[in-house]
Amino acid sequence: MIVNMIIQARMGSTRCPGKVMRDIGGKPMIGYLLDEMEQCKEVDRIIVAIPDEDVNSLLFEYLKKRPIALAAPRGVATDDVYGRFATCLKVWQCDAFVRVCADSPMFSSDLIDWAVVRFKDRRGHYLLAQDDFGSVEVCDTGAFLSLPAFFHEEREHVTTRLRNGRFIIDTEEDFGRVAKMVMERCAPV
Repeated sequence: MIVNMIIQARMGSTRCPGKVMRDIGGKPMIGYLLDEMEQCKEVDRIIVAIPDEDVNSLLFEYLKKRPIALAAPRGVATDDVYGRFATCLKVWQCDAFVRVCADSPMFSSDLIDWAVVRFKDRRGHYLLAQDDFGSVEVCDTGAFLSLPAFFHEEREHVTTRLRNGRFIIDTEEDFGRVAKMVMERCAPV
């Protein structure tokens, strides 16, 4: 079974502009997430899906230097996350995918590996796993792409997503709180 990871990222947040490239201790926030995601053993490919807009050029240039696949689907609106995912799934074919949001830099590669193993064992269509830092979703590609059209109306939130809000950056206040936690977690011992 091929399982890819799709990280949705963008620079155009209205409440916390440019958050994924904001500096935390000399590294962009998304760098911490990618460093951790690159440790996943159960994921075949990491894909970062960003909107194809000028505002994302700094993010795009940074991502080109990383050992990941990069998708900037043309003609897909910023808030059309479903469109970005559908394009990625058609280009980089896989049996299932892990959905990760770039505004949650505290994701754990161990949790993702655990979730992928459970998903493969259970052979379902969807699995949600949570720890103290957020939730991870694993979804069957065929099931996702064959969702009835009325599910596609909510283009920004592509799956049912439980969020405790503690480690997701949505505002300037969130950025300050989570940046401090990232620095504490990644500080040399």
